[in-house]
Amino acid sequence: MEKYTQLKKLIGESDLHPEEKEDLAWLFAEASEEEVTSCLNLFADQKDWIKSISDNYQLKRIALLSDDAEEWKKIVNINEPEKLKIIEREMYWKMEERKNEALIIFNLISRHLYIKANFSQHSEEKSEQQQMREDEEEERRNEDEEREKKVLENLLSLAYGKNTQKVIQKIEELEELPSIPF
Repeated sequence: MEKYTQLKKLIGESDLHPEEKEDLAWLFAEASEEEVTSCLNLFADQKDWIKSISDNYQLKRIALLSDDAEEWKKIVNINEPEKLKIIEREMYWKMEERKNEALIIFNLISRHLYIKANFSQHSEEKSEQQQMREDEEEERRNEDEEREKKVLENLLSLAYGKNTQKVIQKIEELEELPSIPF
């Protein structure tokens, strides 16, 4: 937890917009200890990586939300390898270690967004099922009301004969009146 607090502090001190800082903090709140350590090491060595990781997260999120598989592939197959080459050039003294850390973080972002997408899809399915149940319940209530109305009409017809429609009309008029508190 201490490492997460240090990581959150680094993110908080970055030049990211507040929403981007919050997104990254949430991302790493769900990360394993190894992933947090990797990110902390990478960010501590090169603070510019905070922006790079945030950009990667935002790009993947947009690709996922727009259901753009081609854009996702482009991010994973072109953008991320380019970022790893930057590590080779700028951080050659710790190149292999930092490349592995960056890969861990890229995979964390992908996994996080994948889980979110599945949860969101599950929520949508659940909402659709809930709506279907509500629609069925409303249909049953309407059918019950219609049955009750027919039973009432039959009873009134037995009691009032020809004047049944006038009695029903009076009852409906009375139902529309506001109730009077006693």
